[in-house]
Amino acid sequence: ARFRQIQLPPADLVIVDEAHCSLAKWFLWLFEQYRQAWFIGLTATPCRTDGRGLGDLYQGMVQAVLPSQAIREGYLVPTKVFAPYKPDLQGVRVQNGDYVQDQLARRMDKPEIVGNVVEHWQRLALGKPTLVFASGVAHSMHIADEFNRAGIKAEHVDGKTDLAIRDGVWDRLRSGETKVVCNCNVATEGIDVPPVSCIQDVRPTKSYIKFRQAAGRGQRPHPLKVNCLYLDHAGNVAQHGFPDADVDWNLEPGKKIQDSIRE
Repeated sequence: ARFRQIQLPPADLVIVDEAHCSLAKWFLWLFEQYRQAWFIGLTATPCRTDGRGLGDLYQGMVQAVLPSQAIREGYLVPTKVFAPYKPDLQGVRVQNGDYVQDQLARRMDKPEIVGNVVEHWQRLALGKPTLVFASGVAHSMHIADEFNRAGIKAEHVDGKTDLAIRDGVWDRLRSGETKVVCNCNVATEGIDVPPVSCIQDVRPTKSYIKFRQAAGRGQRPHPLKVNCLYLDHAGNVAQHGFPDADVDWNLEPGKKIQDSIRE
């Protein structure tokens, strides 16, 4: 792997962003290189993909702020949830704690679902800057095409989209030139486009992290919005609860975080 060839500087303190990824090969290798250093992990969703705690890597947790407090103090906006469609996922296989992506994409990439996404956006979110989370690359492209056919300026990005092109897409979404950006596995983390005030989730997931991270892309405060619409075409709210619920996060590897969501 390329990361093993990186020349690392000496360090007594290592700060890890997106610390919920700490069990990835890259992070585990990094931990090995700095066995005598202190590690601080930062994340909004401190658990593994399957919802279990990170206690086999981290020894203590400081929960700085609950979503309810961040919303009260204006650091986040609340979500307003509509669930216009719940897909039939019977027969879609689960592997490593989540749906197998190629099977999921085939199940979700159907004309009636794609059309349903555009129809409900026009009815509920017309004009709002929007991020769409699709179940596959072709699925994302088809949704973007359907928006464009309806006269709504939409673009698509995925993992193979050139970084300079991606930057242009985000700039056009910020400016309002583009109304909808459809993506596959690109905008879940690390994207900061505060004007986004609608999330359309067309990616069913068993991962609480993916669910909360996707919804969070629309919760950044902006002068022109008071809330974020979360349009759930994936059945994720029925499975995971509301996207701005308070959670009593813990480090216990044997305990799933879904048991610690406050009502």
